[in-house]
Amino acid sequence: MCSSDLTGVYGFPKRLAADIAIAAVRARTIDSAIVEVLFVCFDAENLELYRERLEPSRRSPDTS
Repeated sequence: MCSSDLTGVYGFPKRLAADIAIAAVRARTIDSAIVEVLFVCFDAENLELYRERLEPSRRSPDTS
């Protein structure tokens, strides 16, 4: 099952799904020889969610 199934058909929150996917990949690749990971986004909304999280210059200013 891919995350788009969870966020589409099953209604899992897209932002949370992106956070979980990125955290899991970072945890598994931190001490590995892996140099590149591709996240495949099937729509513009998901693409933007991943870009916001993976590209520091695109992050929203912290308002806390």
